[in-house]
Amino acid sequence: ETIYDESLRLNHQIQNLLDMTRLQSGGLELDLEWHVAQDLMTSSLQHARPSLGSRDVVVEIKGSIPLLKVDGLLIEKALVNLLENAGRHTPPGTKIWLEVQATEAHITFSVRDSGPGIPEENLSKLFAPGYKTPSGGYGLGLAVVKAVMDLHQGEVLVQNGKAGGAEFRLMLPLTKEQPEAPIE
Repeated sequence: ETIYDESLRLNHQIQNLLDMTRLQSGGLELDLEWHVAQDLMTSSLQHARPSLGSRDVVVEIKGSIPLLKVDGLLIEKALVNLLENAGRHTPPGTKIWLEVQATEAHITFSVRDSGPGIPEENLSKLFAPGYKTPSGGYGLGLAVVKAVMDLHQGEVLVQNGKAGGAEFRLMLPLTKEQPEAPIE
């Protein structure tokens, strides 16, 4: 079981290295299509589930969420990386929250955990490729998240919660024009 778990971790690390190389090369073109935010959340949660173990994930959809015109695979990758990080830094049996909400300007995905939080001096360094975290990770997953958001002209923010834990927010610019609903 340990060998299997470590092989999954190594595979994930290699995938993040490959993704980072593709994203930094500048040759990646976004495959922009209309997506339902809830579908992106569901798919991301399914991919991250093995890393979450016994942690409960609370999914919240706050209000009406318009369609997103994004590269769905890249947004899923960013959400999976955030969920897996939350799983690594949250004690077993605690909660992780995955939320989405819309404002006039943005659609925001949030991943919040029940872990110890992030030391204040590390908050500004988290998204640098190759940043070695105090827990021994190389921060590639968060660098991939930042690169994905940059490609979408979005923003990634991180803060510590008042009651502990960390919260990551992916803010994607809202596309004003929405496709017409098909006539059924």
